[in-house]
Amino acid sequence: MVSSNLGGALKHLRDAFSEAGIETPELDARLLLEWVTGADRLAVLKTPERIVSEEEAEKLQDALTRRLTGEPVHRIIGRRGFYGLEFELSPETLEPRPDTECLVELVLKRLKGREEKTLSLLDLGTGTGIIAISLLANLPGARAVATDISSGALETCGKNAAANGVHSRLTCFQSNWFESVEGEFDVIVSNPPYISTHIISGLSREVRGFDPIVALDGDADGLEAYRALALGAQAHLADEGFVALEIGHDQRASVKRIFEKSGFELAEFARDLGGNDRALLFTKMGRSATAKIPLGIRRQRGYLGIVERSKRPFESSFRFGQAGRAAFISTGCPKILCIGPAFRGGGLRGKCVVHRTGERPKCLNPTKRDIDEAAAEQSEPAHAQPRPWRRQQRRWKQRRRRE
Repeated sequence: MVSSNLGGALKHLRDAFSEAGIETPELDARLLLEWVTGADRLAVLKTPERIVSEEEAEKLQDALTRRLTGEPVHRIIGRRGFYGLEFELSPETLEPRPDTECLVELVLKRLKGREEKTLSLLDLGTGTGIIAISLLANLPGARAVATDISSGALETCGKNAAANGVHSRLTCFQSNWFESVEGEFDVIVSNPPYISTHIISGLSREVRGFDPIVALDGDADGLEAYRALALGAQAHLADEGFVALEIGHDQRASVKRIFEKSGFELAEFARDLGGNDRALLFTKMGRSATAKIPLGIRRQRGYLGIVERSKRPFESSFRFGQAGRAAFISTGCPKILCIGPAFRGGGLRGKCVVHRTGERPKCLNPTKRDIDEAAAEQSEPAHAQPRPWRRQQRRWKQRRRRE
């Protein structure tokens, strides 16, 4: 039986959890005690002798029994914090986990500077609504649509939206991925089921027994949901928009291949606190304004697409499938990022300037004068210009001979 004061009750819970082999006995005991009695950690330390009422003791005993049978602490409490907000849980929804905050942070980082602008968001498989609601709370100008296959999950999402003050900007309806979705969106986000069917039986009892299986099971290889998302996203994503997804720790390469086949390119990714790949961000092919070298280059009438400044200060290589390589030299100029051979008809002929804005170069074979004029527009000092053309040409010729 639970002790009659705060200090004794905390010790009783902690000892019981330790004996049962629960990984975080101290934390679980403190969270349950605070939930039942309202006494936080400081209150327990300052007044451990405070009496626990008979009603509180019974509630603590019930919580202890439920926790010992494997029910997670936050399932018992019925709520969990996520990204500074509180969310109600239900049997139809996954319990929010800190790993998903990587996805929210990745999206907000991408939208930095656009917080007040009108944006349209789509959250597929929303569950408790943690992703859509957290984004809306940080993007005052945005509106969101949240879908789920479960009506119970949508009801929980609606309650959470109202509790966090964003219900007027969130629309919830039932849909199996894009099945009932109409229109285009600036941002599409999802934390889909990504656990392989054969792995589910080996998950902890807290997950296997209390999270809905439909929200965990990603079919035989864990990738079925990503295939559906990749197929439907092209028709519902605005040209300058992006798709952001949570993934399993070993799925980055597989999900990347799936989206590339549907005309997307990986623009950014994020890792969780354990250093595992956890979130990927895709844009439509050729639309990545912040993609970094190395990056596949668009072949279109002999000119190059958008290329960001290389991490390596002077030289980087690019592959053109079977067409060989082309070297590019960083200029240090805000407008002209790099200069290199243009790609034409399977051969490497001429030179091409790549502009920061992604505009088509005015000249496929720029002269030194062309480069100087473009640099002058940006008020660049002479020392910021590329090395002499003769030296660059020798380097290109040497590289082509080696290849």
